[in-house]
Amino acid sequence: MSSPVRASEIRRELGVGLIYARKLDSLLDGSHPQVAVIELEPQTLWEKVSNRDKWYYRPNEAAIDRVAAYPLAKLMQVLDYGKALRRPVAFETGVNYLRPRGDEMTDADFWGAVAEGADSGILLDLHNLWCNELNGRWRVRDVIDRFPLERVWEVHLAGGMPMDGYWLDAHSGRVPEPLIDIAAQVIPRLPNLGALMFELLPEHFDTVGIDGVSEQVDQLSELWRLRSPALARSGSTTSDVGEPTAEDLDAVRAWETTLYDVIVGSAPPGPQYPELEIDPGVPVYRELVMDFRRGHLAQAMHYTMTLLLIGLGRQDTSELLDMYFSQWPAQMYRALEVESFARFLTQRSELLDRVRYLREVLGYEHALIRATVLGEDS
Repeated sequence: MSSPVRASEIRRELGVGLIYARKLDSLLDGSHPQVAVIELEPQTLWEKVSNRDKWYYRPNEAAIDRVAAYPLAKLMQVLDYGKALRRPVAFETGVNYLRPRGDEMTDADFWGAVAEGADSGILLDLHNLWCNELNGRWRVRDVIDRFPLERVWEVHLAGGMPMDGYWLDAHSGRVPEPLIDIAAQVIPRLPNLGALMFELLPEHFDTVGIDGVSEQVDQLSELWRLRSPALARSGSTTSDVGEPTAEDLDAVRAWETTLYDVIVGSAPPGPQYPELEIDPGVPVYRELVMDFRRGHLAQAMHYTMTLLLIGLGRQDTSELLDMYFSQWPAQMYRALEVESFARFLTQRSELLDRVRYLREVLGYEHALIRATVLGEDS
């Protein structure tokens, strides 16, 4: 059996690229001289379906064939793929809307310790770091100064938007000029940089336009030319945290469970985490989760949601959704969220009788979802 690929092995330089979306087809067919690589979020290439009450993931063969036909290099950052394909794995530096706690590691030290402990690479999302700085966490330059820069294999850049005094990692527009300036200072310090990617969510394509994306690619190409692969290995100031104990893992699990409960409103933080009671980042997370779920329902249950707004009005419809969100857990896949909401509505016969045609329209849209997710004849 061959040995696994180590993070210390030399990385191949791929160039400038885009996160995959179908609306970018005209830039991914090899005709754009600056686009060299596409990055795939694996969950976009499969579906979660049920067969005899057993849930499983099914590849979307049409999507896979379409992506395979692109004549560009392809990237994915998923641990299981790395193990299965015996390829090196990088993890992404995330955004965090919560205030830093006095007993936690700095972001830079945490990410550095993960990379060193797992012998992995780092996908440095500079927009995430910039969001963190704008929202009251550590300055981007301070994070970079404490980073194991030789482990950075890829950089992400994106645009965002303001909400309630926060800057969101919304992937909603062009890269802000201050972030371009930061990238221009950071990229020459990354000796193993292999790719530089622009992120834009499909729902914001109409705002930026395909010409705008192309212009952004050209700007990233200028940044790409700043890389300096001859740099010596940079020093790391990360802490040696050692192997986690059972108590450590229990503490992390308790923290994550409490944070989830507070965000969805199912339980108060309690005396162990009183800071969550006043952390302004909690309402931000709550609103983002609700927006995500509302978006799924509006897109996949267009006619049902339209009837609810007509029959109940905006306020009562919003309260109905809040009730659903508090009782049913969020689903990552749109079809599963719709299946849950349809079941929630079918249990409310008074509502179905109150809103004219709702029972029939809901039955129609629910049938479409059952055919897709459950494989039922409908």
